[in-house]
Amino acid sequence: MERFDPGGPGLVERSVLLARADVAFLRYVLEAHEGLVFMHGDGSGVVRLLATESQAGELDALVADLEAEGLITLIR
Repeated sequence: MERFDPGGPGLVERSVLLARADVAFLRYVLEAHEGLVFMHGDGSGVVRLLATESQAGELDALVADLEAEGLITLIR
């Protein structure tokens, strides 16, 4: 079976690590930023955040805020 890959041209990706218990809260935070990001996790604690290239700055600012709060760790 081929791995699901939601990425593609025109998208930026940020991979983050977080505790499984925090996934629902992260989803809640991301939903509050309507249309900013698509979230994909595989159950390993690594979550891929995808946004359009035009929203990369806003995504990076949100990731920085969540990392400063200790909710996530940016992987790449």
